[in-house]
Amino acid sequence: MSSRERFITEYCPHCGLSLISDKLTKNCPNCGYQVTITNKDLKNMMPPEGKALVYIIRPQIQGSLVVFKNYINERYIGATKGRKFLYEILEPGMYTITSKAEKYNSLELEAEPNKIYFIKQNLKMGIWMMRVQLELINEVKGRKLLKKCKLFTKY
Repeated sequence: MSSRERFITEYCPHCGLSLISDKLTKNCPNCGYQVTITNKDLKNMMPPEGKALVYIIRPQIQGSLVVFKNYINERYIGATKGRKFLYEILEPGMYTITSKAEKYNSLELEAEPNKIYFIKQNLKMGIWMMRVQLELINEVKGRKLLKKCKLFTKY
């Protein structure tokens, strides 16, 4: 079963307290110092112990006005546009990752604990609009493509 929690561990630069949060901005409960999570932090996350981390990356700028809706096991997790990414923390198990543009495209993923997965959205021209094709890529290529992208939070 998937978890919508998005955990990031940061350390308060003021008092050194370890902060675990699902928010991009948080206050240290010890001293009240405000810590902001950046896109760089999001791109360098590690999965929480016993869970998997999945990045869905859309590195191309072409067709960036077309929004691709993304699902895990038919549950909507967010959208992507050109040079954007999103991520999800998953429990170990089998998942169907689906993206929809003009048509649906799916990829089966067996999530293993403590692993990071990178799924690239490849664009293809359809009859009326862009189509998407999902591809599981290795970590080296995934990290390189992720550097070009920012978190997409609008939808």
